[in-house]
Amino acid sequence: MLTAELIDDPAGLEPWVARWDALATEVGAPYCAPAWMISCWHHTVAGDARLRTVIVHDGGELVGLAPYFVQLHRLGLAEYRVLGAGISHRIGPIARAGHEDEVAAALTQALAAADPAPSSFLLEGVDRAAPWPDLIRTDWPGRLRPTLRKTYMMNAPTLSLEGEFEEWYESQSANFRQKMRQKRRQMEKRGGEIRMVTEPDEADRVLDSMIRQHRERWAARGLEGSLQHGMEEHLRSAVPALLPEQRARLWSIFADGEAVSTHLFFTAGGEVASWGGGFEPEWASVSPAQLVILAAVEDAFRRQERRVDWGGGILDYKLRFANGDDPVEWVALFPKNARYPLTRARMMPKAARLAARNLYRRLPEPTRDRLQGLRGRAKGR
Repeated sequence: MLTAELIDDPAGLEPWVARWDALATEVGAPYCAPAWMISCWHHTVAGDARLRTVIVHDGGELVGLAPYFVQLHRLGLAEYRVLGAGISHRIGPIARAGHEDEVAAALTQALAAADPAPSSFLLEGVDRAAPWPDLIRTDWPGRLRPTLRKTYMMNAPTLSLEGEFEEWYESQSANFRQKMRQKRRQMEKRGGEIRMVTEPDEADRVLDSMIRQHRERWAARGLEGSLQHGMEEHLRSAVPALLPEQRARLWSIFADGEAVSTHLFFTAGGEVASWGGGFEPEWASVSPAQLVILAAVEDAFRRQERRVDWGGGILDYKLRFANGDDPVEWVALFPKNARYPLTRARMMPKAARLAARNLYRRLPEPTRDRLQGLRGRAKGR
């Protein structure tokens, strides 16, 4: 029989960190690694929140876990969310292969009995193929099953790494290959060199540069990009923890000792997840982001990894380096308790905002830029 243990203090997670990390690697879930999720708890969770993570084990053997926290709202509503929600995709419960059903039964019982009682139970950015929404609904205790609502789905381009890099590269358009050769020559003529950062001290400097470049690039478009509340501190915590085993990879173009372009990836068990990056505007003419990404893709092929996941959302650079689409979903379960009507009423505006955001992200990038420009001018009035 499996035992489900609900942990409400970060110190209680420490004895499980190594086994948790091994499980995240086993199932190929980079953003479910404890170095990422525990750092999220410390740096990115806002408001009145409390840890509610469930460890499912057989003796000392970790079989699965649900990395949850509860966010408390007005009128006593308790929203259970996954650590990393809002800043990472393909997150949620994880379990050893073949044990999903029994893990779901154990963790659902524990979360249903948690204090405070869940008003809503969210899976945000979960892989659309993941079984967890249906399993949790089926295993929820009591006569009435929770209402399951899929608020929206987001396309997520991916690159399958089957075969050799040369085969994939030759399958790309002649125009793309010619452009990459030309841009690389231009980069090298300006003194640029592409390599992956491995030394901690250098990684700190490169990460600082990447954060600045990322922020400035998105600020010019009136957006935050991926640097939301606490994200800079979170990256400065998670990247050094994962760098020694190359589970965090900073691929950069260096010129005169400075990183003029960087892209950050996280990996686990053959899965390579793209976080994003930035570059110095004066290097834009050599397509530095594409050159760095191409080097990282070649490296992933050489390591015989399984897939590069570009994350939710359609952007031109993702489509250039993708040969598949593995969408992610936002799913909410509403237990049918005394607060059920109030919870649903509160969720309606949020669902509308998510639907509008999903529609916006489906627009072509030039259209999104024009809308952002109009929004910026409206704010300036």
